[in-house]
Amino acid sequence: MGDLAGAINHLKSSANLLRLPVTKINIIEHKRLPAKCKLYEAKKNQIRIYFFHEEKTGRIIVTGGKKSTQKQDINAIVSLLREYYDGK
Repeated sequence: MGDLAGAINHLKSSANLLRLPVTKINIIEHKRLPAKCKLYEAKKNQIRIYFFHEEKTGRIIVTGGKKSTQKQDINAIVSLLREYYDGK
């Protein structure tokens, strides 16, 4: 199974409410995240899929990236989430 397929498999498992170790699904902590917003990362080797939890609609995939660009990817996602929540 490729890395992307593996990360998607972890995402599916999480959607089915299976608890996975932080090596597969991780909560991302960031000081600029909007209040009540939980950002998660599904990962397999170098591949990352970022998604967040919204109470009324559930989890929404935001974007993906690689381990090598993780810091920039997370900053970009946090900016998108701030725009999303500011527009509500």
